[in-house]
Amino acid sequence: MLKTWSYSVVAIALAATPSLAHESHYTALFTGADPSATGTAALTLSADHATLSYAIQLTGLDLGGQTATIDDNVIGLHFHSAPAGSNGPVVFGLLGSPTLGGTLNPALTDDADDIVIDAVAGTITGAWETSDNPTLSATLLDALNMEGLYLNVHTEAFRGGATRGQIVPVPEPSAVLSGLILLSAATRPRRGR
Repeated sequence: MLKTWSYSVVAIALAATPSLAHESHYTALFTGADPSATGTAALTLSADHATLSYAIQLTGLDLGGQTATIDDNVIGLHFHSAPAGSNGPVVFGLLGSPTLGGTLNPALTDDADDIVIDAVAGTITGAWETSDNPTLSATLLDALNMEGLYLNVHTEAFRGGATRGQIVPVPEPSAVLSGLILLSAATRPRRGR
């Protein structure tokens, strides 16, 4: 019994130990109104919480005039603030920033210093930083960690949003390990005396 109790104490101590500063990882899977539009996003928050790097892969959408139709042309791509299933305001514009002119103009971006678009590959990469305007604020970081941010892609045919991806945290290996240790301690057979 003492041994089981000792394992439990060690497991709880490990789980309660604050983790060292490290990067946090997030992902988003795009679905929505346009059935041909899909995508994924991988995001990394720096250890100092000053930079949220993003890598977005879109399919079924036109980032640079590759197709004859204009219906699939991306006219906006933004971070919005709202939980899954709800619509919210734009908080950072990657393409067609409404904060820089009020319209969905693909040339306008809040991330001009970092954004890289490969129209042929359908990729968009960059970094949202605390030095950007709008800034990556503590309030938005809280929303990020509470699954309260999403990416929304707007096209000519789906101006309100062709596809969106709710940003969710990727479980940290240390959290998974702590959970396994606790589970092991809780389910360990006890010897009766």
